[in-house]
Amino acid sequence: MRLATHAFAWAAFFTTMVGAEEDNVDPFSFRPNLRVTNDVECILTVTNSNVKVGEPIQVSLSLKYTGTADATYDAQSACAYDAFLVTSQSGGSVHYIGGSGQTGGSPRKIVPGQTMSINENLDLTERYLFYERGRYLIQFRGDNGAFGGIVFPKSNQIVVDVSEGEVTEVDAMILRLLPVCPQDWVIGKTARNTRDVTPYGRRAVPGCGVFLSRNYMQGEMVVVWQTTEGSSETGEGRDNISVQYIGEANHRHFYVALASKAQSVWPSVLENLKDVLLCKNR
Repeated sequence: MRLATHAFAWAAFFTTMVGAEEDNVDPFSFRPNLRVTNDVECILTVTNSNVKVGEPIQVSLSLKYTGTADATYDAQSACAYDAFLVTSQSGGSVHYIGGSGQTGGSPRKIVPGQTMSINENLDLTERYLFYERGRYLIQFRGDNGAFGGIVFPKSNQIVVDVSEGEVTEVDAMILRLLPVCPQDWVIGKTARNTRDVTPYGRRAVPGCGVFLSRNYMQGEMVVVWQTTEGSSETGEGRDNISVQYIGEANHRHFYVALASKAQSVWPSVLENLKDVLLCKNR
């Protein structure tokens, strides 16, 4: 199974996931000015290298250029999506739940000796599933530079120690849903810290949500959310999405939104969701 995160602009989010990929195509052929150079260094830092489970892990990435002539770079895709290698001390990879999609070009000038901030205080817990204590090794993967002239190399590796803490509600949902998520579907979370967890134009309620999808553009998508406030707003909603109430457990109400073809490609979806979400001892 694959993992990803919910984006509020659904169509943009899944455009690249459903687009056909051609074999043997040079990904750099449309950018003749692409330049690999040893004069570029990506520097990764972390705000706090000792955190508890459930706390943010904030990192910043900067680009240092030591060339002899002015150059251009494009950072808009550098930290987008699965931009980091995150492994546990034992060598196991950490689940990515940060999505996929498209970004637009925004090339900028960089001069010799200049260091540019690429991204500041990016919370990696929004993209990766840190639910166990332990030591984690994190490194920026590097990037082909999007529409700019400089290729971003891999960064230095940083170490983050995660101690015992409390798994967030949304991460706990993902952990419960992982065993029933079909092998060829992606899973991820809707935005945290928001009251707008009831999608498709319905009343906003406090809580959190998780989506599962194989092909949103073809109607193969499921959104599950939980809230401590019940809601009677079910039935067919915006974008032909069917919303159902599936039950209550541990003072939390669970709802599911099914896209048009969700049940046809995942016939046991409702049964599977109820099995993992409505267990009273979870």
